[in-house]
Amino acid sequence: MAEFIKIASFPMPDEDTYYFRLYYDALQKHGYKIVDTRGKTFGPAWLRENRGRVRIVHFHWPAYLYSDRNPLVFLKKLLLFILNLRRAKSMGYKIAWTVHNLFPHERNNMALEYAGRLAMSCFSDVVFVHFVEAKEMLSRYFLRKNDVYIIPHGNFSAVFENKCGREEARERLGIPPGAFVYLLFGPVRPYKGIENAIQAFKKMDDKGAVLIVAGNPKDKHLGEFLSAEAMSNTRIFPFLRFIERNEVQYFFNASDAVLLPYKQVFTSGNLFLALTFSKPVVAPDMGIISEVVDDSCGVKYSPDEANENLFNAMQMVRSVDYAKAAEAARQKALAYSWERSAEISKKAFGTF
Repeated sequence: MAEFIKIASFPMPDEDTYYFRLYYDALQKHGYKIVDTRGKTFGPAWLRENRGRVRIVHFHWPAYLYSDRNPLVFLKKLLLFILNLRRAKSMGYKIAWTVHNLFPHERNNMALEYAGRLAMSCFSDVVFVHFVEAKEMLSRYFLRKNDVYIIPHGNFSAVFENKCGREEARERLGIPPGAFVYLLFGPVRPYKGIENAIQAFKKMDDKGAVLIVAGNPKDKHLGEFLSAEAMSNTRIFPFLRFIERNEVQYFFNASDAVLLPYKQVFTSGNLFLALTFSKPVVAPDMGIISEVVDDSCGVKYSPDEANENLFNAMQMVRSVDYAKAAEAARQKALAYSWERSAEISKKAFGTF
């Protein structure tokens, strides 16, 4: 068997980053092997040590390498990062970049964030995106037109158990068996529009509606806000902690619809997680959602006047044919495979 072509990923995937695990596992079947970069710094020493051993340096969310709250520190780290990109290219490394977000969710300095993205666009040999409009946006914002490949964001059926029924899931979570359950799932962060969803939910008169909020707060004030709201409203069920992998099925199988009330969105892993569990979604008509979600598997709303439109969409999802919507969501999930993503990546890497 031919020797593996080695890829170094920055950051290095861990056990709970399922996107990485599934993508690189699929890519390994095509002759590529990821090398361990945990505890390593992308810089001259690493580049010298791995020259001739690692062929491709693959970046995901590169801002973690240079972004800083202090503008002067940010600028210094960014210039050093650009210098290291140039050094890597001169030493024969190939650079790949998967664009998960047009800009970081939490931005320290917009001008410098833009400069970092522009540098990645200029130095990358290949760029990967997950939907058609993303390719157009790269051209418009960062002048990148060539060697941009659209790869599917796969589903998560291979990593999450899905054995429990609705009744068991609700019993485990203490959810009323006859309630209509909305789910907000994943790390609690400001860009996700969770406050808007809370306000829309509170406007509902139906006492049979329940809202589950499950995820670890990444923002202290938002976590405090959610705790206070739950204290004053018995229809809001908070699980404000890290959700273990074996627990994920309970939250999704207890729910009737998944809320994705993003203030901004480019790519969404939570969208594919909801579809994996055959759940209709309520989400704004933008980013990857515009391309993936249709009337068969969810309700999209205009981001303009988001609060009112979100409220209306949350009402509308209750009138869908649940069995048909669940099957449509399941079929959508199956249509997006990591194997296809790996095949396209192999084609892109083959151009080197």
